[in-house]
This record gives sequence, C-alpha cells and structure tokens, in this order.
Amino acid sequence: MQKYRLKIGDVLAPLAVLLLSGALFLALTARKTPAQSVEILCGGERTVCSLLTDAEYRFEHNGYTVLVTVEGGEAYVSYADCPDRLCVRAGRIPGGTRSIVCVPAGVSVRALEQGGDYDAIAG
Repeated sequence: MQKYRLKIGDVLAPLAVLLLSGALFLALTARKTPAQSVEILCGGERTVCSLLTDAEYRFEHNGYTVLVTVEGGEAYVSYADCPDRLCVRAGRIPGGTRSIVCVPAGVSVRALEQGGDYDAIAG
C-alpha cells in the first residue's frame, strides 16, 4: 500500500475556491441599497410606506386583522389574529428579512429598493 503525499495543489485549490466565493459574496451584497420604503399588499390593494415616518397600518382581509407598524426605520407585523402568527415572529424589515407574509390574511410586506416603484408589469 502506497502512502499519499500532500502536494501544494491540494492546499491551494480549495483555498482559491474559498477566496473566490468570499469575494463574489461581498461583491453581490455590497451592491444592495438599503430599503427606503416597504410595499404592503392586501387583496388587490397596494400601499407603499416610507420607513422614515413612524406609522401604523391596519388591514382586514379574509376575516383576519393585521397591524403593520413602521417605527425607527423598520417595519414589522405587530399584531395578527391569524391562527399561527408566524408573520408576527417573522422579524423586521430591513433587519434580517426582506419580506413578511401572513398567508391566512392574504397580506404581504416587502422591502422596496430605492425608487419604490415597479420597473415593469407583465400580463
């Protein structure tokens, strides 16, 4: 049985892949602009809210009530009477999440990039 000898390429190849993937990750995340506003969709209604102004927005749809709160530059669902309340525990925008959805109520909250409007509408 032969012994395997470690060669320099065995170390450099994985190191190069790690460095390249790290540089690619940094390049892709650095280009994102922070969210300036959020879009709230409830049924067919679209509401765009600035993250710079503190406010509360109440939506009633499908027999459920959802309260979206904007304060301190962040938006979050502060109250929902849906069965599981996953939307309340979903986090804050623009914190660790980019969108919050309350499926039973049919309400979605998502971060908008600077500009805050559609680029195009298909269909």
